[in-house]
Amino acid sequence: MTEDVEAIAGKLTKGAARACRLMTDTWQFAGKGTFNSNGAWALYHQRGVGGRGSIAQMEAQKDGKWSRHAYRLTPLGLAVRSFLASKED
Repeated sequence: MTEDVEAIAGKLTKGAARACRLMTDTWQFAGKGTFNSNGAWALYHQRGVGGRGSIAQMEAQKDGKWSRHAYRLTPLGLAVRSFLASKED
């Protein structure tokens, strides 16, 4: 499993890796206080991992009057985030 997580982390773009480090497993909207929406979008659409939504999930949720995309990490995404955090130190 560690090799898989390491391989997945190696395939991420810089923006997707940064978004992964900042995301959690609860629904969040992208923004200045959380993570970049382009990175979260790339993380959701990451190829070669098992399909869309393997690392991060995306869902339209109400934010006031309008709906926006909200993101959260899957268990695989949490493992990738943990690996990325260990490599930061």
